[in-house]
Amino acid sequence: MSKVRSLLASAALASSMFSAPSVSAEELKIAVVDMAKVLNETTEAKTKKAEIEKVRNEKKKSLDEKRSNLEKMEAKLKEQKVSPQSKEADEFRARAADFAKIARAAEEDLRKQYAASTKGLVEKAQKVINTYASEQKLTMVLEKGVTSRGAVLYNAPAMDITAEVIKRLNSQS
Repeated sequence: MSKVRSLLASAALASSMFSAPSVSAEELKIAVVDMAKVLNETTEAKTKKAEIEKVRNEKKKSLDEKRSNLEKMEAKLKEQKVSPQSKEADEFRARAADFAKIARAAEEDLRKQYAASTKGLVEKAQKVINTYASEQKLTMVLEKGVTSRGAVLYNAPAMDITAEVIKRLNSQS
């Protein structure tokens, strides 16, 4: 009889090792956050966006001026029917290549500024989300995202903590 109990106890122990831990629905607290909204609607995001837009406009103005000068040079060369093998045509091509290089560098610089700004804001938002989730004893926070592409297809409005995250981030600014 003791061998049977020992065998049953071993079987019970073995089966419990391979089963998932049980979590009751009452213990599971899930929230969602719309990170796109956080990255666009916080005070810091709006400020950074305005700064980047100002830099972009300055670069655009400079590039537009250079483009205009190139277009005038090209029109003049065409009007004078300058040979494509001439010194003037070579100079035009060199200036056009420089312009393209400057335009690419400006675009890359803006992209880097945007990426750095976004990364910093995401890190701050993550800290706020972690703190909030800990305070509220949340089990999980999912990114809401765009419904057609995101993992969350539906959530009750009460689960959405986006407004609270934005509020807390704005209070840090």
